[in-house]
Amino acid sequence: MTEETCFKVRAVVLLALLMNVLAAVPVSAQSGAPESGSAEDDGSLSPFWEPVVSRWEDIIVRYAGRRGLDPDLVASVIWKESRGISTVQGPTGAVGLMCVKPFPWRPDAEELENPWTNVAAGTRTLAQVIRDGNGDAFYALAAYNGGWDQIHLRVTRNYATDVLDHYARAVAVKGGLPHDGDWM
Repeated sequence: MTEETCFKVRAVVLLALLMNVLAAVPVSAQSGAPESGSAEDDGSLSPFWEPVVSRWEDIIVRYAGRRGLDPDLVASVIWKESRGISTVQGPTGAVGLMCVKPFPWRPDAEELENPWTNVAAGTRTLAQVIRDGNGDAFYALAAYNGGWDQIHLRVTRNYATDVLDHYARAVAVKGGLPHDGDWM
């Protein structure tokens, strides 16, 4: 198999896992959050996450719930974008936990270093890009990284694959699989 074929197979497998996980979590039509008492999601992060990410759990859970996103997906984006460092500044001007770019309609760079402000803006953007992609998480994540006009590039596809890989691992650990096991 070529590298390109391996990449596509891995992406399809990860996307299928993601879709199965999301389909198993009942969502309230009114709030966009998992139904209370749901066995699949207790509203917390997976124990998979290192302390640099899990220390932001309250913020992640709050804004993920408001946007109808899985907190572990948000944590995966945070891990990929900033490794949990709230003051990170990227080469393109993106700032904070979710590496949000300041625009006239968004908070400025200094405000985006505040974890609450950053995750609020980042989850709003992530939820919108997933809606724009009709729920296709792989391409939505590629677009979150580089914009819709860049989803065909290897770098944006690798970004999406890495985010989904960490997300799948977090969900698996939350479901009881070993953290350090080679279960995939």
